[in-house]
Amino acid sequence: MNDNEIAVEGITPFEAKPGKTGLYLPIGSHTNYIDACQGVYYPGGPRLISKTGNSVAVENIWLRMDGAYGLVTINGVPQGERMVATYNVGEMMPTLMTPHGGGIGPTYWPFRFTPYFAQVFNDTAGANLVQPGEVFANLDAVGKFAP
Repeated sequence: MNDNEIAVEGITPFEAKPGKTGLYLPIGSHTNYIDACQGVYYPGGPRLISKTGNSVAVENIWLRMDGAYGLVTINGVPQGERMVATYNVGEMMPTLMTPHGGGIGPTYWPFRFTPYFAQVFNDTAGANLVQPGEVFANLDAVGKFAP
C-alpha cells in the first residue's frame, strides 16, 4: 500500500491506526451485532484512495459463513452489496483463545481478496497489484468482558 501510495482511511466507527498501518474498530453490543440469518454486522469500514484520486470504500460489513460482504462504493458511485473477502474459520481456531490486549481472542484470521474485490482494488490503484486469494487483512480481535 505504501509503495503504491494508496491511503487507508476508516469510515466511522473504523479508525486508522497510528502510521495508517491498519484499521481499528471498537466492537461490542453498541457497535455491531449478530443476526442468526445475516451474520455478524460491523458498521463503517475501510476506504482506499490511490495517488490518482480513485477510491473504493466498503462499509456496513457482514461476516457470513462464506465470507465478508459490504456495500461497495467506487469513486463515489454505489455498487451495492458485494462479497469482498473470503476466509477459513479453521485458520482462526488455533488462536481463538489467545490472551492479548487486556482480553482474549483470535490473533490470526486472514481475509483474502475475492476475484471481484481484487479487480476493483487493482482498478483503483491503476496497476495489477494483487491476485484473488491473496491475504489483504487480518482480523485480530480482543474480547473484554465486564462483570
